[in-house]
Amino acid sequence: MLMKTTIYLVRHGESEANAEGILYGQTDCPLSVRGISQAEKTGEYLRDRQIDALYCSDLQRARVTAVAIGLFHPDLRVRTNIALREINCGDWEGKTVDWIRENYPEEYRVWRENIGRSVRPGGESVAQMQKRIVRRIKHIVKKHEGQTVCIVIHAMAIRAFCAFAEGKILDEMKDVPWVSNASVTTLTCEDGKFTLEELGYDGHLGDRVTTLKF
Repeated sequence: MLMKTTIYLVRHGESEANAEGILYGQTDCPLSVRGISQAEKTGEYLRDRQIDALYCSDLQRARVTAVAIGLFHPDLRVRTNIALREINCGDWEGKTVDWIRENYPEEYRVWRENIGRSVRPGGESVAQMQKRIVRRIKHIVKKHEGQTVCIVIHAMAIRAFCAFAEGKILDEMKDVPWVSNASVTTLTCEDGKFTLEELGYDGHLGDRVTTLKF
């Protein structure tokens, strides 16, 4: 008998780096005041949903968001995993978009025009990050087959996984939009096949919606 698994991919609330237009990748940084409010709103939005397991990246912006969701599901513990981290931005960590454009013009051009083929100098390529994220989420889904899992992760990670779920090659990843902070992306998985049901729902955030500034 085939069992359908539901997956909520939640992007963390706005971080201080997001608010400043800085790439932080795997550098740890806290949520902004608005980001904390967004996380609380997403917790409220998911409060009446059946959630059987709650996972997140080990970076604090994801952990704090997951804890806000877990407050409405007190029987769940937040399970952190380093493999759910954002892409490693290497030399770009802690830098502004203007700095990247000036110091890495060719890499910046690829990033903007064909993000699926981009490489972070000194860090990960998008292909490497996608492979890591897909492997970990598949493992989680297999462990919780037939259940509903909530996974709090990052913008690039969500974009990369949704491209995989839709069967897109890396060159087509640019067609997958960025999602807002604290948005909820819903997928299902049945017999190993993932289906994207809804990308980046943020209606519950009202006037607190924030997106990437680059």
